[in-house]
Amino acid sequence: MRFLALLAWLFFAFSFFTAIRSAWLARLVGGLSRQHRLHHWLGLFAAALLVLHTLREIYVDSEVAFYFEDPFLLLGWLSLLLLLLALGASFANKVHHRWWIAIHWSFLLAFVLGFLHGLIFLHPGRIHAALFYSIAALGSASILGILYYRSRGRRWIVREVQQVGGGLFEVVLRTERQGSTGLKAGSLVYVQLGHSFTQNWHPFSVASCRTSPELHLIVKNAGVDTSHLSDLEPGHSVLLQGPFAEFEITERPQVWVAAGVGIAPFLGMARCFDYRKAGPVTLVYYTERIEEPIKMELDRLASEHPEFRWFHSEGKSADLGILDQTVSADRKAQFLVCGSSAFMRKIRKHLIDLGLPTSDIETEEFTPW
Repeated sequence: MRFLALLAWLFFAFSFFTAIRSAWLARLVGGLSRQHRLHHWLGLFAAALLVLHTLREIYVDSEVAFYFEDPFLLLGWLSLLLLLLALGASFANKVHHRWWIAIHWSFLLAFVLGFLHGLIFLHPGRIHAALFYSIAALGSASILGILYYRSRGRRWIVREVQQVGGGLFEVVLRTERQGSTGLKAGSLVYVQLGHSFTQNWHPFSVASCRTSPELHLIVKNAGVDTSHLSDLEPGHSVLLQGPFAEFEITERPQVWVAAGVGIAPFLGMARCFDYRKAGPVTLVYYTERIEEPIKMELDRLASEHPEFRWFHSEGKSADLGILDQTVSADRKAQFLVCGSSAFMRKIRKHLIDLGLPTSDIETEEFTPW
């Protein structure tokens, strides 16, 4: 097993490690969004190095490289092809979530095939062998960690489900733990709805303040489970993972940019103004049609807290002129963006084109890119 292959093996193992859905790991790397991006970059680097390794072997001895009668050589080819196909499918647009999950489990098979291939072609040196087995142990432990954290969750009880309008619901949860409060605003959680719903974990933004005795989630009616939110009744129990802190309220001026259901984390952070003070905050909200309950809540918060103001643009096309005026008013502000992946890419590019540094732009992303 050559140097390129060993380095690819290391990146491959670390890609599993960064797929562990753990709050401590997310904090370590600076948030779940950064962890997601790191996970994908590691996978891409692993694939690129394996391709280079394969091309080198073909260059050195093409006859041996294509000797498919050797089953362990064939395993190496299968591992590479499976990794490339799975990566390509992962980045494809509009892949159904169930297929996305199945594709990601195929990486496990690619890892096992790569291990068997590397085991036979392992360099005889002790250091090389020690590195190979250590990396294999890291990958195996990471896979067990993924399975472990997917099976964990704290139980919360549905207190109320309110239909906000426009396919949006506000789900109010309370914990079973006595004396516990809600979760930190600006965080996201994963929820397994249980009972008659699927066993999938769904990411939602926290739309309430930690000081609140309840947890509020703004959910859009858009999937197999979320299209049946009206079936949730008071007393129904759900499992929850998290919170994973993404956005922070600071004393520094901030501009919050939201689209659609992306208003959820900012609604929760704005509700924190009832309990604490912060630096000046401007919210720019893009939506096809603003729902009256959300408008009333934002108006109340703006009237009671002079440090908070908000603007909105209705319609299918985002009026970036509102955002341009906000940038001109305070170029030293921190910009927080939440919405669809396409919306966040568009806003990030627009802000960078306006001359803002990327370090001042943060996005909340449930899945990478």
